[in-house]
Amino acid sequence: MVATRDISSLAIKLSDAGAAEIDFSFLANSPLAVLDPTGHFQPLLATELPSLERGTWVVRPDGTMQTTWTIRPQARWHDGQPVTVQDFIFALAVYRDPALLVPDRRPEEYIDHISAVDDHTFRIDWNQSYLQADQLIFKRLPPLPAHVLGPLYRAGDPQAFQNDPFWTSPAYVGDGPFRLVAWDKGVEQRYAAFDQYFLGRPQLDEIVVKIIPDANAVLGNVLSGAVDFTGAASLSPETAHTADAAPGHAGGQVVHTMGSLRAARFQYDPAVTTQPALADVRVRQAIALGIDRAAIADLVSAGTSLVAETPVAPGHPLYDRVQQAIAHYPYDPARARSLLADAGWGVQGTTLVNLAGQPFTLDITGSRSQDNDTERGALQGYLTQLGMQVTVSAYDLRATDREQIAKFPGLRTGTAIAEDLPSDLNIYTTAQCPTAATRYVGDNGGCWSNAAFDQLYQVATTSLGEAERADATVQALTILTDEVGILGLSHLVQHDWIRAGLVGPGPLAAGQKGGYTWNVQDWHWAT
Repeated sequence: MVATRDISSLAIKLSDAGAAEIDFSFLANSPLAVLDPTGHFQPLLATELPSLERGTWVVRPDGTMQTTWTIRPQARWHDGQPVTVQDFIFALAVYRDPALLVPDRRPEEYIDHISAVDDHTFRIDWNQSYLQADQLIFKRLPPLPAHVLGPLYRAGDPQAFQNDPFWTSPAYVGDGPFRLVAWDKGVEQRYAAFDQYFLGRPQLDEIVVKIIPDANAVLGNVLSGAVDFTGAASLSPETAHTADAAPGHAGGQVVHTMGSLRAARFQYDPAVTTQPALADVRVRQAIALGIDRAAIADLVSAGTSLVAETPVAPGHPLYDRVQQAIAHYPYDPARARSLLADAGWGVQGTTLVNLAGQPFTLDITGSRSQDNDTERGALQGYLTQLGMQVTVSAYDLRATDREQIAKFPGLRTGTAIAEDLPSDLNIYTTAQCPTAATRYVGDNGGCWSNAAFDQLYQVATTSLGEAERADATVQALTILTDEVGILGLSHLVQHDWIRAGLVGPGPLAAGQKGGYTWNVQDWHWAT
């Protein structure tokens, strides 16, 4: 397999989880549940999902709940010790510890406590209604080996605990189908099949994940036969076309999957932004109308993506309904100039200026990659045509601290992961604004804030009525697009190479980014 970058830790809950982290995580870890390609949740470490019908999911009159989970009795950690209820009780304490840097504390913040029924069965008491209480997937309460990490945690040094080599070396003890046996930082990770895996020994003996940042180098490895599956190292549209056009498809095929939202964030914090006019909805609408986003989608995806206003991808059950309800901003430069004029901006010569004669300046930044750089360059071109003075920059995501990323001055491009709706709409809520108080942890870059959206998000993620959840989700997305809270651009398209004969890797659920290894224990070579 290939990844374009290394990861910082195998502890997915204690790191910023992107596509690479998700794919790596499923090699060494198995959560209670997993999302399959049809968009349905299936038990993995658990014997079954909690159910209202079976009485293992109880909703109380006050809105609090209780769910009962049973761990597969044959589940083992990589050191051979059994996975028990104590590992979940310990994990909850770790993830709720305010002294530790935990980027996403959902759903642990909704849990009152965990109580043991026996070594393999436990009850979770929830302090509020939580729609995903039966969907504890990779980022939700993943267990931790208490027998290994307990003494280190009880030593009382949070920094030492989080920086311990356990998380980044073959000392790592997971409960997944493969054991980490070697990690050459920035070069490769090597995994061996875990003989005692609870679903049976994996059919592959070994998986090597090569770290290859350059897209052309990834293509070279594909064409030379050195790579069997690209996974998190999705090919660029250009290299995907080259691989498809290779004689005999180079012994495999490229699979195209439309998923997460590619979008630009506006900086709303008046203490940070260098362009206060972004706070005016007319200016944001003008920016959306002044960009030919269909052309940019074609450019970035080689014609494989549609224009996207929201993270709801084609194939999602709500896609058609959302498309009918939300605001759309087709390319219309004349309308864009009219809105800018209403907001007090006019053109002098070729420069957009305000009533005081000050030019409209705008910085566009984001993480560095071939697609991202191409996208930012196209945005700069269209906004320059409106008379804006636009500068473009890029940063290395892994080499830049959270504070610097949070304090972008104008627009920030990137991908908004939303493989789990409506839960992942939290990335647009006020509570997810990265601030000094949160140590700049939070997914709502730019800090868009709308009280009505926040309220609808709560309904969409806590109501036990399916129709009510759907209604709230659609209404929330309508507000997001009416306000142009973010600038939707296109859907991220994964172009993944799979060698002929490798059985197992396949499509993901609509909108999902990463997680191709969710069924890695079943991958095998066709005979």
